[in-house]
Amino acid sequence: MTFSTINNWALGITDNFATGLLCELTGYGVPIVAVPMLKPALARHLTFQNSLHVLRQMGVTLMFDPSALYDRRMPTWDDVLSEPHRAMGGASA
Repeated sequence: MTFSTINNWALGITDNFATGLLCELTGYGVPIVAVPMLKPALARHLTFQNSLHVLRQMGVTLMFDPSALYDRRMPTWDDVLSEPHRAMGGASA
């Protein structure tokens, strides 16, 4: 996810279908896993940090390690694809 998408989602700005759907699904309590990928300078922005906090409070699982080197910040696809199962407490689909 981009800097803009994360911030708009956390603020409830539904100016496009994707963000509107994320806001609605979060409101329903649907488990969501998000993987932000953005430049280090944007990751340090206070608004982005606040948005991560808000989304976590809303139950969103964020796969984001700000301490990782930029070129290693993206988790492996195996980790990304297995995270929704973990986020739902190991429940079967």
